Amino acid sequence: MPTELESLLDKKNDNDFVGKMIVVSDSNADGSFLIHHFISQVTRDGHLLCLVSFTHSFVHYNTTGTKLGSNLLRHQQTGKVVFVDCLTNLFGGKEVLADECASDHVAFSTASNSSLLTDLYHTIYLCVKELMKNYPALPVCLVVDDCSLLLSLGLKVQELVNFVHLCHFLLCTTVGYCKKSGYFILTVHNDQNCYDEDEQLLKAHTLHTCDIHLHVEGLSTGYSQEVHGEVSYIHCFMMMMQLL
Repeated sequence: MPTELESLLDKKNDNDFVGKMIVVSDSNADGSFLIHHFISQVTRDGHLLCLVSFTHSFVHYNTTGTKLGSNLLRHQQTGKVVFVDCLTNLFGGKEVLADECASDHVAFSTASNSSLLTDLYHTIYLCVKELMKNYPALPVCLVVDDCSLLLSLGLKVQELVNFVHLCHFLLCTTVGYCKKSGYFILTVHNDQNCYDEDEQLLKAHTLHTCDIHLHVEGLSTGYSQEVHGEVSYIHCFMMMMQLL
């Protein structure tokens, strides 16, 4: 599978994704293997990683990464990988120095009125800022897995869209220590068998912003022993150029 993915992504060098936003979505299938592939690739390329998870523990990602030939724990110990446990951070986690972030990145203060997402974004901002400060020559990859779960906590779509926009702005534009200092990978869930308007809206907004969209979908014909589903690859910039 890694070989097929590399061929699909047409990745020519280690910095091909820098400055880009990649959205991984799934429907009636589990697209987590793509996230594990990207995480493993980030460490193999020698890039920095800020992994933000709503779904799994660090142990899960490290165990899966070991099977793919990467050692997240070793990179965490050297300060090149930072893990943000979102459920811990959002509910009773460590206190964040919001004022420090606000002084450098005022845009967030007016973009979202959700205190939960405000705290989370401040944590992400400080983690990314620290990574860039310690390793200014290396790009940072921010992975958020899976922000769709926040919809079930009662957060509004627009609040999540603002959060995604700011994460994209933080890594993929001129800010902080470097120009286009990294790339942003986001997962969203969209189960077509169980229509959810909020999930549809969130997916639509993220796809409007992203550069690359990878969609994992189960077979319409049902279960197969050899083939479990299909992966669609859409280069959004090229698609926009064709429309123009």
